[in-house]
Amino acid sequence: MTTGMAVLKETARTPYTLERLSPQELHVLELMAEAYDNTAIASLLFIQTRTVESHITSLFAKLGVHLEDDRHSRVLAVVLYLTWKAGAETNMVLDSAAA
Repeated sequence: MTTGMAVLKETARTPYTLERLSPQELHVLELMAEAYDNTAIASLLFIQTRTVESHITSLFAKLGVHLEDDRHSRVLAVVLYLTWKAGAETNMVLDSAAA
């Protein structure tokens, strides 16, 4: 059984993990990070709930998030997204300061 910490450590070694996601998968993940459930995400994106579930399954696979409890997988994917986003924003600040 893979633990959440093991997945985080392994994913942290793989740069730009979230760049593997399609724009739609990334948008779904952003909405997950804002605590929307699948039904709300479907409504906001004007797609079927099954399509949201398909995007989530795909982004879990691309992120290497395969935990037995789907709720833990969802939380871990959001943590990876927020960590990635914080790093990207830090890089933008550093780049603009260097210019």
